[in-house]
Amino acid sequence: MQHDNRLNQVLLLSFALTNAATQEDISIGGKYKFAEIYPNPVKDVLNIQGLDTQNKIEISLVDLNGQVLAKKSIGTSSYVWNIKSLAVGAYYLHIEEGMNQTTLKFIKQ
Repeated sequence: MQHDNRLNQVLLLSFALTNAATQEDISIGGKYKFAEIYPNPVKDVLNIQGLDTQNKIEISLVDLNGQVLAKKSIGTSSYVWNIKSLAVGAYYLHIEEGMNQTTLKFIKQ
């Protein structure tokens, strides 16, 4: 539970600093990686690319209130997430790899 509280605090801070961009350069292990989500807006399937494959990555779908709706652990450079069941609205995709993290905003149609 402590980890979820820390994640929510980080997400809320990230929300204050995040704009509507769907791409972001992130530093992982001293090297820059490029994370991208598309399409944005999205109807059914959210594509995530540019992830680091050397370490386990946690990705989370988060609503605008900071509540984590779903969480996945992946180990590939790309992932396809079926979000058809999400209600229409704005959401965040939080990507965490060790101490490195980023948050990208997307719109569900």
